[in-house]
Amino acid sequence: MKKIFTLFVFFAALMLVVSCGGSSKNEDKTDNGDTVNDEDTVDTEPTGDTEPAEDPDTDEDADTTPELNDDDADTEPAEDPDTDEDADTTPEPNDDDADTTPAPKPDDDSQQYCGAVFNGTSSFAIFPYNAEKTPLLYPAQWTIEVRFMQIDIHDSNGTPLVAMQNDNNEILYTLTGVSNVGGDVTFLSGGLRLESGAASVSTRGADKYLYDWHHLAFVNNGSALTLFVDGVLKKTKEYEGPAATLSNSDLWIGKLSTVIGSEQVEVTDYFEGMIDQIRFSKTARYSTDFEPVTMTVDANTVALWDFNGNTNDSSTNALNLTGTNITYTTECR
Repeated sequence: MKKIFTLFVFFAALMLVVSCGGSSKNEDKTDNGDTVNDEDTVDTEPTGDTEPAEDPDTDEDADTTPELNDDDADTEPAEDPDTDEDADTTPEPNDDDADTTPAPKPDDDSQQYCGAVFNGTSSFAIFPYNAEKTPLLYPAQWTIEVRFMQIDIHDSNGTPLVAMQNDNNEILYTLTGVSNVGGDVTFLSGGLRLESGAASVSTRGADKYLYDWHHLAFVNNGSALTLFVDGVLKKTKEYEGPAATLSNSDLWIGKLSTVIGSEQVEVTDYFEGMIDQIRFSKTARYSTDFEPVTMTVDANTVALWDFNGNTNDSSTNALNLTGTNITYTTECR
């Protein structure tokens, strides 16, 4: 009886072991179904899914829908505030990106001007006497060049282009434009009158010169004065210099006042037309015919006035003129 009871207890214990066997999670290494909070390594459905819910953008995923202030590779970026250096195709004011259509630059009309316009009644420019700089305008040898277009005549003797005159109204020299007496352009200094001459210019006189651009060059080689018109030598005469003194002399452009008659009546003439360039040089630049070109500053240049929107001197001597009632043109060729 005792032996039968022992067998019964043994079989009961065996059944209990069979019914509870293999249930521990720590020993499961091969399950195929995702179990919450298990520690297996081969689940087929991991917790890191490919489309996270309501991405707070704390990761760096390649999502296709942009979020504000994110740092991932959005394919449709948020509206560009233009703080970056992107290659946008529409320009924003003051941006620094590579716009394909740049913002318009401000106009700078002064860069287009090429000459001064003198109205024939009140326009002129002056370089007042300067004890240091005025003597530069009258060296031992010199060349004075003017490129101009005259459009009217106000005096039978020609209208003034360039003149040097002292405070006693004495004229050191004057270069005049076209006159209505034979169409001469002249250089007057003391008893010397150097003129182009009607026969050498045109049988039509002044009409040859008006309404067209011309280049004049007056060359002093120390013993003779030579006049060139559009690069062609017209006249040469011996020249010993002016009768008047240089002291207290002003340089005038487009204006000359003279006192005439016993009653000392002052007459003022003005140039009407356009002046492109005036250059003073401390050398006799030309001795034979030449082809006039645009004037530039070189080692022999004393002053060069381009009239590109102002009356400043382009040379290092800074012989800047003071202009009155001068306007500027873009048509100089």
